[in-house]
Amino acid sequence: VQNLRKAAGLQISDRILLWLDGGEFVSKVQSQFGEAIATEVLAVSVTHEVPPRESVVATAELNGVRVTYALQQASS
Repeated sequence: VQNLRKAAGLQISDRILLWLDGGEFVSKVQSQFGEAIATEVLAVSVTHEVPPRESVVATAELNGVRVTYALQQASS
């Protein structure tokens, strides 16, 4: 997420909106650890919805699961 934040031209201290997609596994992780993830990456929200087109998107493999994640700067 921090590399994607950098690619989006955001500062490490900027608040973000974060979207995660990776099927049921990611959905479970998000429901169990969403608040901790949000705190760690300074996200105002972490959702499992389709991100807006203007968000910056990346894909990675985590624990054998392909995860697509997207972010954009949160409104101040």
